[in-house]
Amino acid sequence: MPSRPAIPAELRRRILVEAGHRCAIHTCRSSDVDVHHIVPWEKSQEHAYENLIALCPNCHRRADVGEIDRKSLRLYKTRLAASVGISSAPDDGRQIPGARIATRQRWVTSLIEESQVEPVPYEISVEFPQFLPDEGDLAELNVIAQAVALSSVHEYRRHRIMLPIRGIPSGSPPDGYWESFEVSLLNDDFISIRYSVAIYGTGAAHPNHFTRTANYQRNPLIPLHLSDFFTDESAAIAGISRYSVTSLARQKQLDQPDECVVRGAGADPSNFQAFNILPHGLLFTFDPYQVGAYAEGPYQVNVPPHELVPFIRSGTSVAALWKVGGKA
Repeated sequence: MPSRPAIPAELRRRILVEAGHRCAIHTCRSSDVDVHHIVPWEKSQEHAYENLIALCPNCHRRADVGEIDRKSLRLYKTRLAASVGISSAPDDGRQIPGARIATRQRWVTSLIEESQVEPVPYEISVEFPQFLPDEGDLAELNVIAQAVALSSVHEYRRHRIMLPIRGIPSGSPPDGYWESFEVSLLNDDFISIRYSVAIYGTGAAHPNHFTRTANYQRNPLIPLHLSDFFTDESAAIAGISRYSVTSLARQKQLDQPDECVVRGAGADPSNFQAFNILPHGLLFTFDPYQVGAYAEGPYQVNVPPHELVPFIRSGTSVAALWKVGGKA
């Protein structure tokens, strides 16, 4: 068996920062932590971002003996991924781990879970928000959120069951779909939600991870696209791209942006689909592989209002949110 190399310092730092240097299990949150492999090193033989999680010695021991199973650890990991960098992301794009907004009582978390053994083993766990009070435009959004969650369950179920049954390596974890969310903004004018999704196929080296977002203007409820904010979308995307490339190079401690950053954060609208409205700008999420290696995990860049001012369409609610053009 090959000797086990140390977890690279930068990767270890990302895992600890993701959890706020505390145990990733939210009911524990001990500050005495180490980095744990969800799929043990003996089987994975690699240090990968999606397979690493911060645990205290007690939770680490419980995971090693199976008291905390891998499905639970993946759920904790997915919840962390959903919460990093959202609620209190500063203007320079740095992440503030575990940030949660103070108005959490304004929604509850609903959960759809499903587990099957035959004919194909799989697990599904989908969290989605239900906003309070369940009336007016919030009632509309609750219907939408539940429908999207059910659609995710149905699509994954169809995908798994309709595929030909194939041999499953002994001891492999079942296929799985896990989805969690974070509300980045909820006020009288906007609702912004980020969903973090992890999908694992039996025998794969690691789960795949991606982000989807939902942004709405309120009263009445209207879905928002990036193009709705700008007078000239092409110019705005070019400006956002320049800021993102610089920020990502700084986050990756590069003297010059590498090819992956230039491509994944280039001035192509498809690179900026995962965005959230914040009181202090737009937060863009770049999923694994988009601007870096899988092991680096996702990156976030917060583009502050002063970078967006030249492109903002005056008279819009987002202009008022960011106090653009004299709006209060």
